[in-house]
Amino acid sequence: MEALSADLYCILNDSSSSDLTLICPDGEVQVHRCIMAGRSTVFNSLLKSEMLEKMSGTVRIEDFKIEVVRAMVLYIYTAKIKEVDSFDDIVMLMKIGKKYLMQTLVDDCSKKLIKVITVSNVLELGAVAEVHSVQDLLESCAQFVSENLGVLGNDWKDKLKKSPHFLMSMVEFMKFDKTIEVSRFGLVRQPTRASTGDRLDRVDAISFKLSHAATLTSVGLFGTKNTDYIPVGISVGDNQSGIFTSSTSYKSTGTKDPTRVPVNVKMVADTEYTINVVIGSRDTKTYFGQESKSEVNCGGKLIVVFEGSSQLTGQIPTLGFHI
Repeated sequence: MEALSADLYCILNDSSSSDLTLICPDGEVQVHRCIMAGRSTVFNSLLKSEMLEKMSGTVRIEDFKIEVVRAMVLYIYTAKIKEVDSFDDIVMLMKIGKKYLMQTLVDDCSKKLIKVITVSNVLELGAVAEVHSVQDLLESCAQFVSENLGVLGNDWKDKLKKSPHFLMSMVEFMKFDKTIEVSRFGLVRQPTRASTGDRLDRVDAISFKLSHAATLTSVGLFGTKNTDYIPVGISVGDNQSGIFTSSTSYKSTGTKDPTRVPVNVKMVADTEYTINVVIGSRDTKTYFGQESKSEVNCGGKLIVVFEGSSQLTGQIPTLGFHI
């Protein structure tokens, strides 16, 4: 895919082969009809019908500046969003993606915006998400407000009177318990030498995707038959980079019941995340799980799909989420 993306980027930069011009208030962008039509149903309709755009070889985009249009075109050709884009640029890019019915662009912008929600931008983002029907972003903003009510201030009614769905989503988060625990294994086995080999540390990793945005709040870990404190390193990353690391310790329950180690990682839908743990239980063997589930459906509120073959047995029996 990287090679294809690079080739299409070269085509984009070759203006000699372009056959369509996007006219913006502050400039023009040269593109190719077949690529624009193939990636956007709106452009496809404009360029297939007997309309002015097809006849003239031009499309006028009056409501977005050239930098936003260029960013959209870059995504159309390469499926990439420029890393240097600012918060406002991503918001505008999401809006133009919605206008031209490019749902993958809207979703990718939403994922980026969810990661940068703050007290200063959450109300603006929530309102934008409602206007453009971006559900994951709307719910993430509503959850943030429900956990940080001070952002509303005394004039919250005026701020939210044009965003009824945003307001109702906040109420839902405040009204109901949104804590979910996902259990991975069908069986728990007694500590045995065969389960962990001769390594001093127990190492495990799981990868998964979520159906909806949620916050990972705990990682359940098996302990030993003793009630000692066990050192552990935990790291969480998505398919681009590491986003959380922690070196801590947890107290073994002395039974097959796991200990829930607190974490705090905001996660978005349809992105693969990987949790790595290194358990320093020395020469004492830990309990371990078997008959791992490939998918856990939490009553429709959240679906967790586990990826790969490393989940058949392991040391991570539970994951806690706040949705």
